[in-house]
Amino acid sequence: MIEYSDWSLQQFITMASNQEWFSNTLFVFVADHGIHKNRIYDISLQYHHTPLIFYAPDLLPESRVFNQIGGQIDAFPTIMGILKQPWINNTSGIDLLIEERPFIMVNSIDSYGVIGKEFFLIVKHEGSSKLFRYRNGSMKDYSLQYPEIKRQMDEYARCNLQVFQYINDNGRRFVE
Repeated sequence: MIEYSDWSLQQFITMASNQEWFSNTLFVFVADHGIHKNRIYDISLQYHHTPLIFYAPDLLPESRVFNQIGGQIDAFPTIMGILKQPWINNTSGIDLLIEERPFIMVNSIDSYGVIGKEFFLIVKHEGSSKLFRYRNGSMKDYSLQYPEIKRQMDEYARCNLQVFQYINDNGRRFVE
């Protein structure tokens, strides 16, 4: 399945490269979600680890790999930045090529999580929470060793939840 997907994308780009609009086109490839396997935390990190690829040989002549934290909410602001088009940001997304996000929020049915560069905070709906060093797969709760990091991550999530609630309560109208 993966080989077929790779082949299909290669065929698509090869055919598109023969079109006159190719040199003026930004191709954006993003997955809906990752593979849900080898789950070790209450929220699967693999499920939230997805590629975001921008391909435009004439607009982006150098290949670059970014290993920073981002989310699908960042795709549109980043696209607009690449295209250098004026726009109003009515989202919580950022341009990943010029800004760096400290955390990204993820959720599941019974909890929400906050992913940082080193730590992964999981907060259950009933209020309990744990802070993990996810880069090495640690299952140890670091909440007591790093209370300030835990507080910052939880505050980030709660602020995002308040904004999302405001948007929902106001018929998806945004503050101008």
